[in-house]
Amino acid sequence: MKKPLTLATAVLAVFATPVASRDLPTVSIKITDLDLSTEVARQKLDQRIDNAARRICQLGGFDYGVRKAEADCRLAVKQKVAPEVELAIANARAERLATNQLDIPG
Repeated sequence: MKKPLTLATAVLAVFATPVASRDLPTVSIKITDLDLSTEVARQKLDQRIDNAARRICQLGGFDYGVRKAEADCRLAVKQKVAPEVELAIANARAERLATNQLDIPG
C-alpha cells in the first residue's frame, strides 16, 4: 500500500527568531503515481520534495541571514524525510521483485 510522504519540520532550532514564532506547515507529497523502483520516478520524487521544502521554508526575505535560514531549513526537511523516502523506495523495489518472480514462465 502506497501512502503519501509527509514533511513536517520539528527543527525550529535551525531558524532565526522570526521563523521560530510561526507555525510551520505539514505537507503531503503524492507518491502513488510513481514507480519508485525506477530512477526517473525517484528524480520526480526528489523534485517534489525540493518544491515542498521550499514552500515550507519560505520566509520571504532577501538578505543573507534569511537565505541561509531557508537553505538550512530545506536541508533539515530533506534529512528528516530521508528515512521515509528510503523505506518507500525499498518497498517499491520489493514489490517490483515480487511481481517479477510471479511472472516467470515455467
